[in-house]
Amino acid sequence: MSPEKTEGKSRLIVVEDDEALRRYLCSLFSANGFTVDSAQDGHEALGLVAEREYDVMLLDQKMPGLSGTEVLARLQADGPRFPVIMLSGHGSEELAVQALQMGATDYVTKAADAMFGDTLVEKTRKAMECFAQEEEQRQSLKTMRQQMSELGCLYALEKLFDSVEGSPRVALSAAANIILPSASGADLRCCAVIRIGKEEYNSNDLFESEVRETFDIRERGKIVGALEIRFRDGTGHPDGALLSEMERDLMMAVADRIGHFMDFWHTEQRLRESNASLEEYAYVASHDLQAPLQKIESFAQLLIEDYASQVDESGRYYISVLYKSAQQMRRLIKDVLTLARLDSDGLALKPVDLKDILDIVKDNLSHRLVERNAVLTMGPLPVVHGDETRLIQLFQNLIGNALKFNDKPEPRAEVGAEEEPDAWKICVRDNGIGMSREDARRIFLPFKRLHTSEEYEGTGIGLALCRKIVRQHGGTIDVDSEAGVGSTFWIRLPKEPAAEASGDLNPSEQLNSGGGYA
Repeated sequence: MSPEKTEGKSRLIVVEDDEALRRYLCSLFSANGFTVDSAQDGHEALGLVAEREYDVMLLDQKMPGLSGTEVLARLQADGPRFPVIMLSGHGSEELAVQALQMGATDYVTKAADAMFGDTLVEKTRKAMECFAQEEEQRQSLKTMRQQMSELGCLYALEKLFDSVEGSPRVALSAAANIILPSASGADLRCCAVIRIGKEEYNSNDLFESEVRETFDIRERGKIVGALEIRFRDGTGHPDGALLSEMERDLMMAVADRIGHFMDFWHTEQRLRESNASLEEYAYVASHDLQAPLQKIESFAQLLIEDYASQVDESGRYYISVLYKSAQQMRRLIKDVLTLARLDSDGLALKPVDLKDILDIVKDNLSHRLVERNAVLTMGPLPVVHGDETRLIQLFQNLIGNALKFNDKPEPRAEVGAEEEPDAWKICVRDNGIGMSREDARRIFLPFKRLHTSEEYEGTGIGLALCRKIVRQHGGTIDVDSEAGVGSTFWIRLPKEPAAEASGDLNPSEQLNSGGGYA
């Protein structure tokens, strides 16, 4: 096929290892007016991209050799060239977020229904339209930044705000010193004042002057402060203007960026306060529930031991249900307290050998392994930066689930690792009961059990704990599973030490979530 773009048609490349689906997609988009090329793996796709210009790519996530995310990472290395729509055999919030963060334009779950094709064509056209608009904006911004390279403050401002932790005062004080415009390349003859509410942040060489220009700082459309540039007498451009048009655009952009920074900071503060309140509530409520629960459990046990002979079979059954329910509630309260303490206790990060972690987990579960006639195998495992105690919790939960949710005469669990450019990809694979794709989407939510307590004991907190621990380490966790065959949990942990994240959902997710497998 000619390397040149067919006149009037958009050129699309389909990267899919499933031959039947690849042919279907080629036929579908050809019928919709596209010039279509195809590749069966990532290496072939990268070769075609090097030879030809494309307008859009459909990229399968799970392929032999290079995965979809690895192909995407290589494509994005030199900046976005065309929109990429990631295709996956199962919907996954973690995979979708990862793909979008890496530069994918959209994420679509494959489906065996008539709507899939129409939806994909519509999303592809929309992705191309959005990419074209974004490309136009990127080019416009690039031109502006090139023109303002001599001023060089926007980049410094971005780096400054991205590095802020805690109070914004230090950042705003520093910002006042790096945003000063020059006057036709001469020495700086102005000073800056940033006002947020009643607070002022000044550049070092502050002076009084009535010759000034002011730019509003807005937070969500509301004026919350001002950026004031003061000039010494006689400062200006040959045309008499204090600021050139380029410098004025820059100051407006700076004021806008300060507004976004304050909005982000206030939102983060509200989120932290909300999460702290939720954790405190969970801790206090769980703690206060234990005293009356202990009485219920104790008296139920006394009824069983001392009065069982004085009641009929129905009465004994009711007492037994009461006692078991109290025990289940105690376990639930314990798990809620554990979940609430994860953030408040903080992480103790250090280099940790995962083999040592798995040896401890194997020893902790030795009785269950023997009891179930189970086999736990480990491949070569890396050293990661993490909290030893929480990593033990993580893998003990996952391997414990591999034993619990398993109906095979010889349960098997296998732990291995693969190296990626910036992370370690750890897998925990079992031959258990597995689950459907629909269930796989919700198992990491707290309290969302897939089975009754009569079928499998537990509280539905285990995998929520796992997800929070992994997120606190700056990683992601996902699962591939097939009912009756088994499950594979994938954990990505960054190679570089991660700044401790909260691991929390936002407040609306916390209130609306259900979730967990263990």
